[in-house]
Amino acid sequence: MKNLCVSRILLISLSVILLSCGAGKQYQITSNLGTIQAYENFLKEYPKSSYAQPAAIRLKALYENRDWNIVKRSNSSFSYKKHLDSYPNGKNVSEAKSLYAKAVKDEKHLEDWNKAKSLNTIRAYEQYLSQNPSSKYSDSARSGITEIITSDWNKAKSKNSIDAYNSFIVTYPNSSFVTEARKKTTDIIDNNAWSNASSENTTASYSQYLRGFPSGNNSSIAKNRINQIQEEKLILPAWNRTQSQNTYQAYKSFLREYPNSSYAYQAKSKIQQFENTAWSKAQSLNTIASYNTFLSNFPFSDLADSARKKVIDLEVANIFKGDYGYMPPMNKTSSNRFGTTKPTTNSIEIYNNTAYELTVWYSGADSKKIILPPRNRRSFTLPNGPYKVAASVKASNVTKYAGNERLDGGEYESEFYIQTSSGFNF
Repeated sequence: MKNLCVSRILLISLSVILLSCGAGKQYQITSNLGTIQAYENFLKEYPKSSYAQPAAIRLKALYENRDWNIVKRSNSSFSYKKHLDSYPNGKNVSEAKSLYAKAVKDEKHLEDWNKAKSLNTIRAYEQYLSQNPSSKYSDSARSGITEIITSDWNKAKSKNSIDAYNSFIVTYPNSSFVTEARKKTTDIIDNNAWSNASSENTTASYSQYLRGFPSGNNSSIAKNRINQIQEEKLILPAWNRTQSQNTYQAYKSFLREYPNSSYAYQAKSKIQQFENTAWSKAQSLNTIASYNTFLSNFPFSDLADSARKKVIDLEVANIFKGDYGYMPPMNKTSSNRFGTTKPTTNSIEIYNNTAYELTVWYSGADSKKIILPPRNRRSFTLPNGPYKVAASVKASNVTKYAGNERLDGGEYESEFYIQTSSGFNF
């Protein structure tokens, strides 16, 4: 009996040893696998082994990691709260609490945003922005406000009425469309006033329009209409009378009285025709008398300077044809006081050192006639070039003098005096 008991004890010990060796080998395999399924199978097979406790600890950690990954994918306040309840002392508690707070905030933002979207009013969007100024839906809320304002602006434009624009301005006083709304309101008032003025079609109606809208859309047309009406009533009859008279003076008189009328161009053309005809006649005669006649009739003509030059040139030519004394060249006092560049003009000073009125002619590129009282000086300029020069005094017993001069840039001077022995000298 005693021997039987010892055998049983030996068998039990051997079984425990064999079981322990099997659990250790399986635990190593389970650790290598490192999965929840492997540890669950191990604990199910070896619940009493010495490896059961570390396997249970490892399995709990795996459960926590699995649940944490599921929670993060869910990313909801509910899942974070449930995780914290399940693992109050877990390794992810700190992060779970932070993410839980953020999820609560984000879910509140989303709830508020969905509410604002469903209302879709400026007030709802503004209220959302005041409560959530920096949420991820803030830009969408601002866009919603812009879309509503733009939509209302397009409705106002489609109506295109003063009431519609004024209503928009009152509703959205700070909108970027307010300036355009005010302009469109002004344009409607302007166009209505213009419609009334043009339907009446009188100088009074157009003048009234211009008083109200001096820079209006139709101000230029209003001014033109006033001019047209005035021309039809006042200027046209005057123009008809001028045409019937068809004289130089008649056209000049019309142009003085109505310089801005639509007939002014025609009047100027007629005046030019008269002047050109008279100028052609003066040129064909080519006499001092013909050019003086032109100057007498057309003293302000564009051709007057040409006529005066012609008179001077002919007077000098007549002196050269008659008896005259030789006039020596002028005294050149300076060749070039302006530097190395040759000047194109000449500064001339003449002195009448006689008791008589002196006349000096220069006929050339620019012709001049200088009349100088006794004992007087005169300075003037002439361009470079050859000149015929003549001089005489207002005395019948003094000879005229003439000569040729070439001016090539510089300063010149001449003194005219009377020498009894030889007549007129310099």
